[in-house]
Amino acid sequence: MISNSRQLETTKKQISSLREELQNIERSAKNKPFGKTALIQTQALIKSLQANVDEYEALTSKGVEAIQINDLAELMILPMKYRIAKRMTQEMFAKEVDIPLRTIARYEADEYKTVSGDNLHKILSKLKTHLKILGKLQEI
Repeated sequence: MISNSRQLETTKKQISSLREELQNIERSAKNKPFGKTALIQTQALIKSLQANVDEYEALTSKGVEAIQINDLAELMILPMKYRIAKRMTQEMFAKEVDIPLRTIARYEADEYKTVSGDNLHKILSKLKTHLKILGKLQEI
């Protein structure tokens, strides 16, 4: 997930380079043994990076309303999405949720995979928003 404008610009440059590389692959690797594989992998990487760009741009342009939570992994990064949607720096966000900046930076670096349940609850409870659960519970 892209978490700031610097990463956004870097990702856009990477997409541009990959598109150029994709053209080279299309021209030269069609008949080579791994040409089609390289083509498919490059297309998939471009698609993934573009999805990250689209998500970041939606969050920054549409705000909190653009946030969608479809699974637990997305719930875990809700604080980061909220911060981006509100156009807050990590420092501003840390002050709002009363968590040290270094801790917020560490959580974001690993997409909140190491956040404790208590800290996630503390952060989510301080956000000025409500989470609506729209899905249906299904037994597996």
